[in-house]
Parts: sequence; structure tokens; C-alpha cells
Amino acid sequence: MDFDILFEKFSQLVLESQSFAELQNVKAQILGKNGEITDLLKSISSLSIEEKKTFGASVNILKNKVEDIVQKRAEHFKDEETRLKLETERLDISLPLTPLSIGKIHPITRLMMEIENFFKPQGFTFVDGQELEDEWHNFDALNIPHHHPARQDHDTFYVKGSLKSESNQRHVLRTHTSNTQIRYLKDHKPPLRMISHGKVYRSDAIDATHTPMFHQMECLVIEPKISFAHLKHTIQTFLEYIFGSTNIPIRFRPSYFPFTEPSAEVDVRCISKNNQLIFSNEGNWMEILGCGMVHPNVIKNCNLDPNQYQGFAFGVGLERLAMLKYGITDIRQFYNNHPDWINHFGSNPLCI
Repeated sequence: MDFDILFEKFSQLVLESQSFAELQNVKAQILGKNGEITDLLKSISSLSIEEKKTFGASVNILKNKVEDIVQKRAEHFKDEETRLKLETERLDISLPLTPLSIGKIHPITRLMMEIENFFKPQGFTFVDGQELEDEWHNFDALNIPHHHPARQDHDTFYVKGSLKSESNQRHVLRTHTSNTQIRYLKDHKPPLRMISHGKVYRSDAIDATHTPMFHQMECLVIEPKISFAHLKHTIQTFLEYIFGSTNIPIRFRPSYFPFTEPSAEVDVRCISKNNQLIFSNEGNWMEILGCGMVHPNVIKNCNLDPNQYQGFAFGVGLERLAMLKYGITDIRQFYNNHPDWINHFGSNPLCI
């Protein structure tokens, strides 16, 4: 394999990008989860020991060189953006002061408030856990095997030089809020109902639907006599409350998650008109969240008897819900802090 030709090919793609958004798409194509260089790294495991040394070294050199030109190209776009702002956003100090205006509540914050309004009257406790976590609480306790793709370096942010755990495991930026559920279960005995929420981190590309950091909400119920019927009713009423509709076509599609059994993906049937969601039996099915009955191994890992206790859980990305609810088309807009955007999509705190 000629790595010089590969580098020339990737360099040309990077230099031909005409905007920061185009550059991010090119970066995902080359270095993302399913990028060409990532595929080369994944193929190393099938090589012999001698081939791994030379091939692996060459791939890493290629990766570093590509990351370097991507960074330089990004700095170019940043400098250009700064120059344009200096030219267009000039301040006329002779103008009178702009009157003070009332701030707006961010859509993610507003959505979290609505979720609390739905679950708290039903006896749910809201718990916000730690974002730096050890592998046991983030993976092992949740029945996620060591060979699972989510545990690979290209999917998860492992933290170097973090505090040592008792088992001397590596630490990660949590990939889901389920770690909070494990810690809560170890300190609280069932029956219990809890919501874990907060920031989570995954090594994803930055585009219209993905960011390395986003917010997640997970619901957990552990009781002696709980069933899949309770799970279906909770999800149905939850989605109806969030979207303000009593006519949402929902289906539960069998799926697989290591921490639940049985597991399901939940789809809603809808049509999008002018970036607004309309639920209809004539629309297309769209996946919205994952759920299932808590796996017996997870219950055992929390020092509970799965023959005595069972439960259900489901999780959803808050940005995904907010995009569907408020007609937002690009996840990156949640974090750009632009006043015009928050004035449009934000909520007046005096009207809540």
C-alpha cells in the first residue's frame, strides 16, 4: 500500500474544502468512526506481528500528517471568519445603549424542565452523576463485554493520568448516564424509580446530527413486579406529554443492548412539514429511543437478586428530542451561543 499516494489524496480533499462545515465532513470521511484511516487501523488486528509493526507505524504516521493539515485548514477558516466579523460587526459608539432584554431559556433546559414535570409526580428521583468514570461502572457493571465496539479507543474518550480506581481500571468520559444508575443502585434498595441525566461523551464526528458531547436522559424502574407492559405505557405517555399529542403511532422493534433483555428500539410514525413534526399513520417510521427490561446480570452486579427484583429502562438523547420537538435541523446550533438563535428557539422564563 502506497501511503504517500493516500496522503496526497487526503491532502487534496482537505485543501479543496471551501468552508469549515465541508472540512468537518471531509474529516469524518477520513478520520471518523467509519473513515478510511479508521478502517486501516481496524485492519491491523488481522495482520501478523511483523506486519503490525510496519503497517501500524505507517498508518499512525499517515493519521498524524492528515490531522495536522486538517488542523491548519481549520485555523485558516477560523482566521477568515474572524476577519469577516471584524469587517462587518463594527460598533458605533455614538449610538445610544441597547435596552436590556429578558434572557431566554435554552431548549435543552426547557425540555429537561418538562421531563421533570412529567416524572416527578410519579415518584421519580432525578440524579446527576459524575462525568469521569471508571470502566467498571461505565461498561462492566452494565454487562458490556470487553470485545464490544463501544469499548474501543475510536469510540470512547479514555482519560490519561486520571485518578486510580480500586481495581486499577482505566477511566473514561462517560458514554451514557447509565453509570449513575449503577452507583445509585449500589446505595439505594428497591423499589426505586429514578431519572439519570446530564452530559455524555462519544468519539463522534461533528456534523448536523452528531457531536462528541451531548445530553442524555435515562429512566430506570426496579420493583418486584414490573413488566414490559409498564415500560410500554411509560414510554407512550411520556412521548405524548413531550410532544403534546395523544395520537402518536408507536412501534417497539426488537433490538439488542447488552444491559437489557429483551431490548427494543422505539419508532414513531411521522411526517415533517416546514421542519415541524406531524404524527400520522401515513408517515415514515423514525427511531427515537432505545429501551428494554434490565438484564439480570446488571441486577446481580448491583448486589440484588434478579429472582426477586426486575425492572425496565429506556434512554434518549435530549438534543434529538429537542430537534424533533422544536424543528431544529442542526445539532451544532445548540452550542453556538448566538443571540438571534436563542431569541428564536428559547423560551420566555416569565411564561413558564
